[in-house]
Amino acid sequence: MDFKNSRLWYGVVAVIVVLIVIAYAAGWFGGTPLPAPQQ
Repeated sequence: MDFKNSRLWYGVVAVIVVLIVIAYAAGWFGGTPLPAPQQ
């Protein structure tokens, strides 16, 4: 098996999971997108 492909797939799955978590968080907090960074 190619470990590089395995790591690539783990990275893709991790990104998808993060996006889903962000979508759920946005829904829970009233559907607002990620808060803009204060500068």
